Amino acid sequence: MIKKVMRMSNNIYAGLVALIICWSVSPFNLYGIVAFIVVFCYTAGGNTLNEFFDRKTYIEKNMVLKYALFFFTTGSVFLIIIPIYASIIALFVMLLLLIYDIKFSLISKHLNLKNCIVALSTALVPIFALTVVEGYNYISGAIIISVILFGWQFYRERWKDIDEGITR
Repeated sequence: MIKKVMRMSNNIYAGLVALIICWSVSPFNLYGIVAFIVVFCYTAGGNTLNEFFDRKTYIEKNMVLKYALFFFTTGSVFLIIIPIYASIIALFVMLLLLIYDIKFSLISKHLNLKNCIVALSTALVPIFALTVVEGYNYISGAIIISVILFGWQFYRERWKDIDEGITR
């Protein structure tokens, strides 16, 4: 049941993006595994918390909050291992996810802002991954990938809203 609430495949895909980018700069570097864990955990925490506020969960609300706290805490523990700039990006993304879930899930009139937050969180994964392995020489490529991811994710979120009948 928790796999459905945390959207397991989304977490794995997001983590794999970080891992692939890390390993494309520094093959089989252990920091790539750390990047995977942080991205996986933060994505799982955001998805789980989103389920709590959307009230779509099939398990007890207290358990959903405990899972979200577990994922965010686990991801944050690994931040002490990676470079400070990567940790700052990760904490910024966690803050974005918390703002999205706590504030905007309760207020649906800020639809485009909500979609921008989700898209920005997705777009920061390549930049985070490069900062984990200190691959600053490749930052222009990561920015291009991030812009593409932002556009794709924003479009995807907007399409979901239209599909659900939310058109503000």
